[in-house]
Amino acid sequence: MTRQYNDPAFGRGRDEFQWEQELRREDRRISCYFRELPLCLDLPGEDEMIFENMQACPGLIPAGAAPGHWQLWDSSEFDQAGEEDLERDFSRPRNEWLDRLDRMQGEWNALAARSSGDSVTQIFLAVSCAFGKMQVHFADYEDTAAPELRPLKLCLGKRVIDDINELCSMLHAVAEIWPGLADKIDSFTENLLQTREFLTDRFAEIRRQQDSI
Repeated sequence: MTRQYNDPAFGRGRDEFQWEQELRREDRRISCYFRELPLCLDLPGEDEMIFENMQACPGLIPAGAAPGHWQLWDSSEFDQAGEEDLERDFSRPRNEWLDRLDRMQGEWNALAARSSGDSVTQIFLAVSCAFGKMQVHFADYEDTAAPELRPLKLCLGKRVIDDINELCSMLHAVAEIWPGLADKIDSFTENLLQTREFLTDRFAEIRRQQDSI
């Protein structure tokens, strides 16, 4: 998620609808960037070429931005990192729900590693990618804490729920193809539904806090 989204000043006054529109624009921006990247990779003026191509898509580039002064994300902390930064611990604080998702992802990846055959591998990798997308969205949700950003937090949480629903559907399809995995997939699904219930309960609490302002 773009770093400026976690800036309360940037989000002040935006409601859920406005945040959803902004997040969809961010999705289109990222999709467009990675669609253009292979065409421009390692060419002279790579960033400028991508910038110009993205300008052809209305609304993706912030108004007034210019090549060399706009990036999809802020990489300055990595560009300016010194040797001492290489030894820093960049691990995130422990979080019960993220830890649970991490364990599920690891267990699923172990299953995928033991799979054989191109068609099997593709299906298992698709589920692995769905797990990864859900974890990123959940981490963004947990990282959004400022009271001014409660509408954004709700939007991000809804994305996690959509991810969970999609993942449960994918796992159900896998269980139908490979009945021998049904018990394992039932365990995954149960944990995912518990996560969804946790988020739903949190939504009610966030809305109460928002209404009390």
